[in-house]
Amino acid sequence: MDGLHVLEVPTPFPIGPVNCYLLKGERVILFDCGPRTDEGWDALLAGLKAHGLVPGDVDAVIITHGHLDHVGNLARFMAASNAVTYAHPIAVTRLLRHEDDAEEAKRFVFEIMIELGAPEPISREVAERRDSIRSFSEVVAVNHSIEDSSEVLGLRALHVPGHSPSDTLFVDEALGVAIGGDHVLTVTNPNPLIRRPEPGQQREKSLVEYQRSLRRTRELGLNRLWPGHGGVIANPTAAIDGILTRHERRCRRLQEALTEFGPSTPFDLVQRLHPRLDVYFTDLGLSSVLGHLEVLEERGEVLLEPRNGVIEARLAG
Repeated sequence: MDGLHVLEVPTPFPIGPVNCYLLKGERVILFDCGPRTDEGWDALLAGLKAHGLVPGDVDAVIITHGHLDHVGNLARFMAASNAVTYAHPIAVTRLLRHEDDAEEAKRFVFEIMIELGAPEPISREVAERRDSIRSFSEVVAVNHSIEDSSEVLGLRALHVPGHSPSDTLFVDEALGVAIGGDHVLTVTNPNPLIRRPEPGQQREKSLVEYQRSLRRTRELGLNRLWPGHGGVIANPTAAIDGILTRHERRCRRLQEALTEFGPSTPFDLVQRLHPRLDVYFTDLGLSSVLGHLEVLEERGEVLLEPRNGVIEARLAG
């Protein structure tokens, strides 16, 4: 993709730096803008300066998805420029109510942890941690919503939810290349988190949804993909196959654990499969285990049933 440049921005998260992308052509477009930290802001400005630009030279900012390490600096960037902004409707809505639903979000994390079998002290600690990272973004009004399969500044936007509800792939169909945020990564396995449902809706099965999106992307036959973390992916099909293979391997491990130990809560399974997992990452472990259990449930191989307010998994049949 001619005129595409990587702007590496540090984050306070274990994943390390995030890739923001600068596309210089008829318009100057910035994809993502890093977390709301002084270090992130300085790195973003330095990246632009290296290409002879300041925020006021950017015509548009496109958000790949609503996670804090990708969208946190958006309000600050909008205040420093005249750029128009684009994001998926879910990200648009959640950025607008970023502060208003803080308590609701924290309550959901605590309650879902309890429902998955985690002890109350751990559930409360994880909920407080998840709440504390909200400071890495802020309320912002995005100018334009991006609908699935729409054209955005010469690129085709495809909604590929799973890693987050708002993940969007931006495809140059003529070249067969795309900018993909965290939809496909090779430096880590994208972990679809347990997601709080929109009011009046059921909770999505994040990993089931993610696998559908991966298969949709695989059918594109992309030649190259620029991810939100790590280097350019020269063979996106192989990268997707690798992710799906790792999913299958984890499903098998869960079936083996249920065969050995019998009916178990997701928290029990996290402790058995990841005995050294830091409490700090309990929600990530639970997201992974529940996601793979829900994949197996969709296939009819595992049953997930509530017992005294706690979900229990057992082999079907």
